[in-house]
Amino acid sequence: MTTPPTGPAYGEGVHYHLPRRARGLRVRVVATFVVAALVALAIALAAFTFGLRQILTSSAGDSATTEAQQVAKELSTTDDASAALRAAGVHTQVVQVLDASGALLATNDSHASTPLARPDESTRRTEITLDGDRDHYVVATLGAHTRSGAERWVVAAAPIDHEDTIVDTTIVLLALTAGCLLVVTGWGIHRVVGRALAPVERIRLGVERIRSSHRPERVTVPATGDEIERLAITMNAMLDRLDAADASQRAFISDASHELRSPLATIRTLTETDPEPSESTRVIHSETLRLQGIVESLLALARADDDALALTLRDVDLDDVAHTEVLRARSASPTRDGEPVVVSADLAPVRVVADGERLAQVVRNLVDNALRHATSAVRVTTRVEDAGSREPATDRDAAGRVNERPDDARGTAVLTVDNDGSVLDAGDREAIFGRFVRLDDARSRDAGGSGLGLAIARAIAQAHGGTLVAEESPDGWCRFTLRLPLG
Repeated sequence: MTTPPTGPAYGEGVHYHLPRRARGLRVRVVATFVVAALVALAIALAAFTFGLRQILTSSAGDSATTEAQQVAKELSTTDDASAALRAAGVHTQVVQVLDASGALLATNDSHASTPLARPDESTRRTEITLDGDRDHYVVATLGAHTRSGAERWVVAAAPIDHEDTIVDTTIVLLALTAGCLLVVTGWGIHRVVGRALAPVERIRLGVERIRSSHRPERVTVPATGDEIERLAITMNAMLDRLDAADASQRAFISDASHELRSPLATIRTLTETDPEPSESTRVIHSETLRLQGIVESLLALARADDDALALTLRDVDLDDVAHTEVLRARSASPTRDGEPVVVSADLAPVRVVADGERLAQVVRNLVDNALRHATSAVRVTTRVEDAGSREPATDRDAAGRVNERPDDARGTAVLTVDNDGSVLDAGDREAIFGRFVRLDDARSRDAGGSGLGLAIARAIAQAHGGTLVAEESPDGWCRFTLRLPLG
């Protein structure tokens, strides 16, 4: 098991700002909780309100029934309905006495001049207008008999506006309380989810800081004893496996390239010293030169992967290097439809600190690539770009890392190589820098490229602290842009 690197104790003295995606996850979790809680609270509040209203209404109905029973008791001792109402002493409720047909015989409220219910009607909640005011009542109906045996009906109406006020007030208070609890709980969940995601973000940042897979950098393993710790351990184990595979691959490429140099040199010597070379000998010689170029390119890339690309830094005039390559390109310019590809240049004086031979290799690879894909013209320019005019970096290397452009307060040296061939699609502008990448358009025309030139050019640019990207020029040409710190 890989020993975790030393560093700050887990969660101590380090503050992590979650990226937009992590913040989005935290917001989604909180939003899901809030929506679910709102639905649950709404259902619970509706059920509680219904139950409370039923209880209070039932209580008011019981009170109305009790008053009706009191009046019915008084009716059993007299035939005078009004006397029975007075004897019952009902003042808080509206009570009426009806005959068997439902006609009003007596009432304790002069405003209740019409029957409030029909005989034998069950207890119910209703609205009654008395003295111009429309209020809520619970009406109870009870059968009774007078002293002489005449059938009567007692109707008692109990007001329930006070109960409705209690229900409404309770709803408001419960809603406010639930809202406050929801806000506090949502904030707490937001904090908890943020703290739960912080270790994951710490692991992600640790992996992102590993600039190359063969370096012994690893993410810090938090001593939490939970899934986060296991994730970090698994991540380090995966990095170990990637390192082992990468080291094996690089060793194979380096060893194979070294082993191939001697036999290729022997074959080249034999083909070059043949006094009467045949056609097959000339073909073998040509292919041997091509193989030697591929081997040297593989060795250069292997050294770049190991950060062992030897650079002899000195002041170099980038415009002079570009001028030399332009002259070479003009002398060996291919033809298109019987006409040579025109190579033009607009070279402003630019000086950088670089390895002259490696820099010439970059420019040569870019110009050769442009010649292979140009329709009729290639254009090479150099200029100095002010520090304030640079756009954000857009290129990434093979590992997906953003290659930041040189951040020199004095400005940046810029070399562009354009050709009027097909512009690379946006999805191919990073893939073109991969090793042995040959896009479909290239396969039909390119008979000499190995698919390593652009990969080597970018590796050399990055070794100098610069960048190399594929773009589209303002006039619609295919462009490769090299940026280096000024010398």
